[in-house]
Amino acid sequence: MIEKNMSQLLPVDVAIYVEGTYPFQIGGVSSAIHGIIEGLPDVRFGIVHLAWTTETTGEMQYPRPGNLAWIKIIRLGKFINAFADLVGEAYPVAKVHHSHTCGLAGLAATFAKDQHPGSRMILSEHSLYVRDVLQALEKAGCSHKAGQDLIAANEVPPIGAGQGTLNEMKEAVLATGRQVYENADTMTYLYSSIRTEALQYGADMTRSMIIPNSVDSQRFESVSQKNKTAHGAWQLAVIGRVVPVKGIIEAIECARKLADRGFDFELNIIGPENEVPCYAAFCREKVAHFGLENRVIFKPSMSPEKALEGIDLLLLTSQSEAMPLVVLEAMAASVPVVAHDVGNVGDLLGSNSRSETTSAPAGIIAPSGANQRNPTPAELAGVVIDVLGNEGSYRAMRAAGPQRVKQFFDRTEASKAWKALYSA
Repeated sequence: MIEKNMSQLLPVDVAIYVEGTYPFQIGGVSSAIHGIIEGLPDVRFGIVHLAWTTETTGEMQYPRPGNLAWIKIIRLGKFINAFADLVGEAYPVAKVHHSHTCGLAGLAATFAKDQHPGSRMILSEHSLYVRDVLQALEKAGCSHKAGQDLIAANEVPPIGAGQGTLNEMKEAVLATGRQVYENADTMTYLYSSIRTEALQYGADMTRSMIIPNSVDSQRFESVSQKNKTAHGAWQLAVIGRVVPVKGIIEAIECARKLADRGFDFELNIIGPENEVPCYAAFCREKVAHFGLENRVIFKPSMSPEKALEGIDLLLLTSQSEAMPLVVLEAMAASVPVVAHDVGNVGDLLGSNSRSETTSAPAGIIAPSGANQRNPTPAELAGVVIDVLGNEGSYRAMRAAGPQRVKQFFDRTEASKAWKALYSA
């Protein structure tokens, strides 16, 4: 149930604090939280959801786990006033207050820990909130508005006109980060290099640990068995929110180059279009402009198993990622991946440090030319054709995906790590 009054909330083992994500918005952070709750059925959870707009708190986008006791929504106004709003809240009783961002959700978890002596506070950074928001402020010139998506993984608060100068906003973000870092008993990161990067913003390496994203590998076994390669048009997919940071336009431009080369394919763009409607409309206009209406198909959000069924290749054209769950899900479903070099995707696929553990990687990072961050659409199209045109290599990638997930990223092991951390 969704509660309006903190005093009505029953004590829980773990209160999870989120900012504009779970359970009302689909995405990697939300899916990771849902996986933690599902993986620990004996742990009683509550959700404290910080919301900037009423649009972010509609219908639940995930099946409600039986061990989720309640959902509490705290509505916020201006970012500049959020500290005062949050410090005056009454927070639920929990043994552990677990924030999934170093932003205002982290601040709320900090205040909750202070209100309830003896409780602990855990911070999980899926990306680096302070770095990402500072970059967004620079890019937007302090004109960022709710609903825009300029960065990956973390929800950006609506920081805009009337809330201070650019320098004042930067200092507010930095101060929030420092306070959250100082008060977290434990900080978790997805991989080592992002943990090291967090040091410059105030993180303490001695209080941090690595817990990677994970998936339930058994959940995708039937999908893997259904996927096939002997058919007509190759089925490609981009799975994610139709927002700028996910590089949907780049995928559409790649599709145009594939069509120009006479490649037989369909590109399935699977994900919600409501977060940045003007961008979604622009993507559809691009498809029409290129004459790709019969090649590029927009589909609504669906379960990962359904989305990956019958897909031959996943395209990851994101401008920024950390440790994308969609790549792990594709690997578990024996769907090879062609990706931009973002986050630690190369490590997930096995093209970096862990590649020696399998006979082949589960996909490939598309190389880019000199002085380019990402490959051009033509270069990306060439990689797609090469991967799908080499039957032996392609089959080896399909076989490597489930093997790597079971060895390194299976939910059973991750759940053990979360259980131990919550019980410490």
